[in-house]
Amino acid sequence: MLSCLLPVFAAHAGEGVKPAGPIGGTDIGQALLPPPGLYGVTFAGAVNIDGFFDDSGSRMPVGGDSYVGGVGLMYVYPRQVFGGSIATTLAIGYERTCVAFKPAPESCSSGLFDAYSDVVFWTRFFPNADFRAQGESDAMVTYGLAFGLGVGVTFPTGEYSAGSPINVGSNVYGIAPSIALTYNRKSIFGEALGQATEFSGRLFLNNYTDNEDTDWSSGRMLSFDFAVTQRQDQWQYGVAGVATYQIQDDIVQSVNIGNRAKGVALGPIVSRNFIVDGRPYILSAKALLSVAGENGASSQALVVRFGTRF
Repeated sequence: MLSCLLPVFAAHAGEGVKPAGPIGGTDIGQALLPPPGLYGVTFAGAVNIDGFFDDSGSRMPVGGDSYVGGVGLMYVYPRQVFGGSIATTLAIGYERTCVAFKPAPESCSSGLFDAYSDVVFWTRFFPNADFRAQGESDAMVTYGLAFGLGVGVTFPTGEYSAGSPINVGSNVYGIAPSIALTYNRKSIFGEALGQATEFSGRLFLNNYTDNEDTDWSSGRMLSFDFAVTQRQDQWQYGVAGVATYQIQDDIVQSVNIGNRAKGVALGPIVSRNFIVDGRPYILSAKALLSVAGENGASSQALVVRFGTRF
C-alpha cells in the first residue's frame, strides 16, 4: 500500500545522507499499486547502533539508538497512462537519534526528519495464465509481472546544524529515479506454505545537491530494496533486505576525499491484510540486521506500519 524509509542502514560516508525511498524502505509488492483512491499509513521504528564499518569493513566502537514515528499519504490517480497506474506519495515524521563514538560522550539530535515523496510513480501489471484462471471465490493473487518507474525527492525539512556531529536532517535535496519489478508465481515450496511466491525489488539512483553550509558534496549512490516472500491467504511473510553502494567519491571544498559507503542488511518481514466494516487495512512488521558494510553504521532495526484506504 504505502511503505516508508527508516534509517536502519543509511550511507554515512560524509554528511550522513540517506538512500531515497519511503520510511522503512520498500519491500513487498514494490511494483504494484492498489485501486485509485487516497491511502494513509502510520509508522514507528527503533534502531540499535552497535558499531560503524570503516573503509576496510572492520567495526569501530560506536554505540547509539534512533527512534522514528510519522505518517504517510499516497494518492493513486483515477486515470491510467500507457496501460498503467500512477501514484504520488508523501511521508513526514519525527526522529531522535543519539550516537557515541567511544570513548567520546553521546551526541543527540531530534526533530522533523527529511520528508520524502515519490513525486510520480508509474506501474503496469502483466497478468499470466494463472491469474486469469482464478475464480471469483479465490483470493485473487497477482500472478504475473509488474513493472514500475518513478522519481523520488527527499526534501531538507529535517533538523540540521552544521556544528552538530549528529543530525536527523541532511541539509540537501536528494533526487532519485527508480525502477521496480514484482513477480508472483505459484508457490515454489508447495501449497502447504501458501498460494504464491513473490520476488520484489526496487533500484534507486540517489543524487544529492551540495551542502552549502559545509561545502560538502556527497557522491551518487545506488540503493536496492528487495524481498522474497510467501503469500498464504491474507498473510505474506519472508525475507527482506537493502543493499547500498556509493559509486562516486565525496568532495569537500573542491577536494576529492575518496571515501565511499556500501553495505547489506537482511531480516524477516510479515504482513497481513484484513477488512473491517468494508474498509481494507494492512499491518506489517520488518526487522533488519546489518551483515556487512564500509563507511556505514552497523545496526539492528524494527519498523511497524499500519495503513488503510480513506
